[in-house]
Amino acid sequence: EFRDFLLVKLINGEKATLETPTFAQKRRRTLDMLIRSLYQDLMPDLHKNMLNRRSFSDVLPESPKSARKKEEARQAEFVRIG
Repeated sequence: EFRDFLLVKLINGEKATLETPTFAQKRRRTLDMLIRSLYQDLMPDLHKNMLNRRSFSDVLPESPKSARKKEEARQAEFVRIG
């Protein structure tokens, strides 16, 4: 019973510290840095190529001749980019 009591106290203490401003700010900063790092590692070409684009149609690498193919390519690119 003491083991369970101690585990509950430790878990509650950890949860309480996460709510304090000091630890919450550090956790938020760490998560922000991790997300930025993942974004830079996984999306380097998108980050470089997308900054100077004016419209979504400029994102398409090649413009298909028919309107139907153009719309399909646009939808596929939209899904890829998000």
